[in-house]
Amino acid sequence: MTELDLVHAVDPFLCPPVGQGPAYFRLHGRPAYNYRYHYSDEDLQQLAGCLGQRQSVRVLFNKTNMADDARRLKGLLGAS
Repeated sequence: MTELDLVHAVDPFLCPPVGQGPAYFRLHGRPAYNYRYHYSDEDLQQLAGCLGQRQSVRVLFNKTNMADDARRLKGLLGAS
């Protein structure tokens, strides 16, 4: 991954990210591709744990209520 300057794009609820570099998480709901899914607080806590010590992580909530889930994750992480 590093040698080719690749970023692994993955839904961490389905598959763990590969490598230790930057990460790009695409979330489509649970189970997979349930676009109406509303992530629970427990889901977001689990996602926060997946972020680990990575210096660069991008998270895309690709579903109907994505803005709300993104705001809740930011609040959980203490981001502004």
